[in-house]
Amino acid sequence: MIEIQPATSDHLPDVLEWLKAEEEDSGTGFYCNRNVIAKSFARGEGLCAFSEGRIVGFAIFQMFTDSGDVHIVEVKPGARGQGLGSRLLLASIETLRNAGAKYIDVECTSEEGEMLCKRRGFEDYMDPRNQRNEWDNPTLRLYLSDWRPPAPHPWA
Repeated sequence: MIEIQPATSDHLPDVLEWLKAEEEDSGTGFYCNRNVIAKSFARGEGLCAFSEGRIVGFAIFQMFTDSGDVHIVEVKPGARGQGLGSRLLLASIETLRNAGAKYIDVECTSEEGEMLCKRRGFEDYMDPRNQRNEWDNPTLRLYLSDWRPPAPHPWA
C-alpha cells in the first residue's frame, strides 16, 4: 500500500541516497538538485510516497501569492510504472489548491514528465512576458478555476 505524507528534513538522507545511486548508475535524475530538495523539505514544500515504510518517490513544489509551481516529481527507478508519479502530482496539486493557488505551472524536463502533466489536465503555456526559444523546456499550466490572467497590454 502506498502512503503519501508531507516531506520533512528527516526524509532527506533516504531520498539523496537513491538519487545519488541513480545518477551514478545512469547519469540522470535529480541529485544535482539536492540543495533545492533539501530547502523544500525543510520549508514543508514537498511530499514523499512510502511503500512498506520506505520512500519510493517524492515531489517538491512552491506556493506564491496566488499560484504554485511543481518543481520535481520523482519516483525511484524500481518503483516506476505503478502510477506513483501521478499520485504525487495529484497530491501536489491538491496541496497547492488548498493553499489558494488559482493555477499551477510546471516546466517539463522530460517527455515522460510532459505526458504525465498533460494527462492530468496541464496545457501548453507561453508567458507573454518571457521570451523563450525552441531549446527551452516546455512550460505547462493547470488552471484550478475559470480565472485567467488578464491579456497583456499590446504596448508592454
